[in-house]
Amino acid sequence: MSNKKLLNFPILITDEALTRVFKLKNFHFLFADIFIFTLTPLLALWLRLDSWRLVMKFDRGLFLALSVFILVKFVCLHLLGCYRRYWRFASTEDLLQIASACAAISLSESIILSVAYVYGQSDVHLLPRSFPISDGLLTFVGVGAARLSVTAFDKSARQRRSVSSPEKVVIYGAGNAGVALLDAIRQNSQPTLEPVAFVDDNPKKFDLKIRGISVLGARKQLPELCDRSMQSEL
Repeated sequence: MSNKKLLNFPILITDEALTRVFKLKNFHFLFADIFIFTLTPLLALWLRLDSWRLVMKFDRGLFLALSVFILVKFVCLHLLGCYRRYWRFASTEDLLQIASACAAISLSESIILSVAYVYGQSDVHLLPRSFPISDGLLTFVGVGAARLSVTAFDKSARQRRSVSSPEKVVIYGAGNAGVALLDAIRQNSQPTLEPVAFVDDNPKKFDLKIRGISVLGARKQLPELCDRSMQSEL
């Protein structure tokens, strides 16, 4: 049997194949972060003053703050590992990591503004004292939404795939790991995979049924087994 035919009947071992299909490098987030880091100080000041006309009066101080604070945000997110995470599987722990980074951002901005207030040598000291807190909160919302959107998109894609017929697969290994994998697939409320057979190199397991799934043979017999399964079961 040709390799092309085997590709139409996948062997389920790990989630590595799906990971390769849906892969997003963290440097892509830099573009979103630049936009977020530029927008959040403007929104923070607008929420404080409730007027874009008043916001524009801080033009020079706001420009200086933007220049410094954007750098501060990148440094804090980098040091706390927000650019070293795989956001497809984002969890509460990842959200807490973003919150910690944004708290560090607010603290850093407060220190910078405090120094500006003391020396008063630039227009930055004219910014409201509540500015770092508002900016930190808005940064958390923006950065968190950008990251968690990856998780939401992946979940939506999985749901769309589940609408179509499940993909039939062979599980290699009829031991504890293979049975656990079979149970995990079946427990999925919207399965995208349908196990149709086991293959295992232990001859004692041949022709046995495990959880209703037959052990058809050894791995070296896979081409023949796939052909037979396609004709009789698929």
